[in-house]
Amino acid sequence: MVQLDKAIKDSTPQALESVILRANLNKFVRGLIGNKPESWSTEVLRIETISANKVAVDVIVTAVDISKREQSGEALYILQRNNNSWILSSVEFFNIE
Repeated sequence: MVQLDKAIKDSTPQALESVILRANLNKFVRGLIGNKPESWSTEVLRIETISANKVAVDVIVTAVDISKREQSGEALYILQRNNNSWILSSVEFFNIE
């Protein structure tokens, strides 16, 4: 999750494309690029194996936006294996307030 957090904080297309499957999450990526967070951290609560190449990850996300407002909440990420690493392929649930 450290690489994903760093890429989201950077919020450049190049950084995000290395850790997010943009074809599946184009709206999510556009939102990050358009509203670059000041900080973003992810705490993993639980990981469930879906298949050899896919896992579901329950997380708590804490983000600070450009106006210094902190938001926190739960999300459910789906990660898939990409060569020797994992990339975010889907966000099934995202309740950050």
